[in-house]
Amino acid sequence: MDIVIRPMNVDDVRTIYEVQKEMFPADHFYEEYAVFLNKFNLYPIGCWCIDRVMENDKNKSSLENNKDKLVAHIFTHPWFKDEFPQLNNSKALLEGIDSIVDKSRNYEIKNHLNRDNIVIYLNELGVRPIGRGYNLGRILTNHLFQVLDIKEFSLVSVQNSSGFWKSLGFELDQNPTEQRKQYLAKYYGEDACFMKNNTINKKIQFHSNLQQIKSLIMNIKSSKL
Repeated sequence: MDIVIRPMNVDDVRTIYEVQKEMFPADHFYEEYAVFLNKFNLYPIGCWCIDRVMENDKNKSSLENNKDKLVAHIFTHPWFKDEFPQLNNSKALLEGIDSIVDKSRNYEIKNHLNRDNIVIYLNELGVRPIGRGYNLGRILTNHLFQVLDIKEFSLVSVQNSSGFWKSLGFELDQNPTEQRKQYLAKYYGEDACFMKNNTINKKIQFHSNLQQIKSLIMNIKSSKL
């Protein structure tokens, strides 16, 4: 299988919305289309996709073609350190990101903010069942580490994925408040946990250089999807 890592576009948002149940079957992970659209529009430089390369079917619509090709995606955006946005809350997402980035300056962090208090929040990493087993999540995340200026990241781990994130250098929040634990359990699931890393100040155990990413991609090319 040949793959292409590319920036997300607005057409992808509709595809991701329609196939979200493939990746996140639990009802409490369901998000409205407006939320996905906000994730993309508010910080498009932090949103990426992986396509499998295949011949276009001219008898299919662009949405159907996109559904055939798109196998993984990631939404990220700046957020305040040690915090995370509410799930499926378009208004909170809009207000939070608008208070951090200046769209007129290519989404740079606003001058009055202390950059040490801003991280990149990995809002969602999704790999469709057809693309699992090929390290696509690792490839996409490592690509993101390379292209974004901010080098401190955080996320909420769901669906028992904390082991995967630990392999990429993320660490568990060691002292969560009782309120945070209750919120995570209620809205993200009993296994949910807040995690973070810093790719500058720590020796991270993940494939962080381009050559290793290329090696993963070459291994995929030798497999059939």
